[in-house]
Amino acid sequence: MRILLTFFIIFLCFSNVYAQNCKELRVSGAVGWNPIVVKNKNEIAGIAYDLAKEIGRKLDIPVKFINLPWKRMLRYLKQGEIDVILGIYWTKKRSEIYHYSSSFLQNETRIFVLKKKRFSFKKFEDLIGLRGDIPPGGSFGDKFDKYSKKYLTISEVKDKHARIKRLLLGRSHYFVSDYYDSAFFLHKKGLNDKIVPLPKVISKIQVYFAISRKSKCPNIAADITNYIERFKNDGTLKSFKNKYRLKHH
Repeated sequence: MRILLTFFIIFLCFSNVYAQNCKELRVSGAVGWNPIVVKNKNEIAGIAYDLAKEIGRKLDIPVKFINLPWKRMLRYLKQGEIDVILGIYWTKKRSEIYHYSSSFLQNETRIFVLKKKRFSFKKFEDLIGLRGDIPPGGSFGDKFDKYSKKYLTISEVKDKHARIKRLLLGRSHYFVSDYYDSAFFLHKKGLNDKIVPLPKVISKIQVYFAISRKSKCPNIAADITNYIERFKNDGTLKSFKNKYRLKHH
């Protein structure tokens, strides 16, 4: 009886510490990365955000979204100033800094070009001598990242508008992007007849949550992965994808 009482007291103390330290789940993500994190009528939405909110509801932890530039977001996650990034690609370097959940989405990375200036792209070598743009801090798989740093002329350009403008003005030959995100954006802006993706897929990349190793919420990385796997099996994740008209993966 005394052993059971001692265990119960320890459990209560642990629960109290968890409650004291983990008052909210501080999350961030690349706003405008359709359909992962988007803004609808000044409210944050998207597959990843919906997932985070549902996980928070299951754990009875409020979810607070903090809008940050990408590079600062990565720094804050490392420092423990935010707990989770909603939507990120895996790289070996990043995996040594953050915890990763299991994946919740598969993306395709494609090269986007002016329709009237399409070129043959069958291997990375075909991009040598051309000027390309990527988002600041953007990663498109270890193979492309390593090759581009060594052989390609790549500029980091702050946002979609700027990358599209540079392409239209001939300041770049292409930009590298997530297929769904750019296709959606170009359609929305009425530019999908001027800027098109090349057929070759650079990489098929899984999308994850990255979790701070300094999070004040103990075991949150394991909790997030467990719920993502559960949501894959019970149809919850599928319903989120259908909500944003993403039915392919």
